[in-house]
Amino acid sequence: DGLSITTPLKNIYRAMQMVASDSLNPKTVHLAEGIYSTNDGQFFPIALKSDVCLVGNQVSVPILENLHYRDTISGSRLSNVIIKNIVIDYGNNTNGARAISVSSSHNLRLLNIHVAPHQSITWKGISLGSNSYYPAYYILEDISITGQSSPYTSGLMLHTVDAEVKGLTINDCHTTGDEYDNPYSPFYFRGDKLNLENSQILNCSMVYDDPAIVSIGMSHRDSSSRLNMNNVLVANNQSGGESPVYIAAFTDSTSLVSNCTFADNRGGNFAATLKGNITVSNCIFDNDTQSEILIENTQPNFTSVIDFNNNFIRGYPNTFSSVTANQITFNDVVLTGNPGFCSSIADDPMSYRLGNSSQCRDAGTADTTGLFL
Repeated sequence: DGLSITTPLKNIYRAMQMVASDSLNPKTVHLAEGIYSTNDGQFFPIALKSDVCLVGNQVSVPILENLHYRDTISGSRLSNVIIKNIVIDYGNNTNGARAISVSSSHNLRLLNIHVAPHQSITWKGISLGSNSYYPAYYILEDISITGQSSPYTSGLMLHTVDAEVKGLTINDCHTTGDEYDNPYSPFYFRGDKLNLENSQILNCSMVYDDPAIVSIGMSHRDSSSRLNMNNVLVANNQSGGESPVYIAAFTDSTSLVSNCTFADNRGGNFAATLKGNITVSNCIFDNDTQSEILIENTQPNFTSVIDFNNNFIRGYPNTFSSVTANQITFNDVVLTGNPGFCSSIADDPMSYRLGNSSQCRDAGTADTTGLFL
């Protein structure tokens, strides 16, 4: 009957159908260790319910093996949901699409989820969205999306949402579509509030020449809109022609990009295109592009106000460009030359640690407490 460990249900879809819950009586569907495969009668997508959590064994994380269907987990108009301790594997599924697809939901948490490598002719990765009429809020921690390939999207899409993202890894994900496929960046965000911390986007690529690898566009619904991007590594990515990193944040509260490393990225003339009201602190820009930073020109009513504090910028000032209408300030030191990474193996995230002799060590402000640097 699924009410105890000794009498478990074998079908996750059935368990989610049977469980009854509300905000005063939240419930949890517990997944024991093992492989839950469509070859053994599992049916996907698993339809989520409000106030119902789906939690896998923490020691031996269960695998959802979707060999026949498109999406694996889906839902809409949800609240108070946790999905935790799960591996999603499509095997040789030729129909495989998004691992998780959720829309218009509030307080949905994804914790310790790994999406195993897979190539598809349709959508891939994780997609969390909403619209301007239905506020959505998502929390993601310890999410790993690796080895995805798709014409449309291959990593994490957050569209018209607010999000807290910590411990995200997007590695070896490739969006292969052209203009007619309307492809999205491996990391794509549009919304009012984004807190992105302790994360890495590595070894990804875009074929089409418009989208960036990391594309962040902050909306301006009210004065609380803000980007906080802290301790993020963006390295060894190949864009199709656009800057590998694109950040637009015209927010009332100053948005912050701090303690981030942008290295060995390739694509456009500039590694990073920035615009908005932003402070950039303690960051390293050391890429395989002609120049490093472009403060993009916009309409007269949207002048960029950007402060740079204690950054390494390869080739500065020759690799930096901005029109005179923008308000750009360089405070304290701008380092250039060689950042002194531990090694030159670009696809190894450990390469981007600073060596003992690096000029960047202890050169910025001491604001890295708790970031595990």
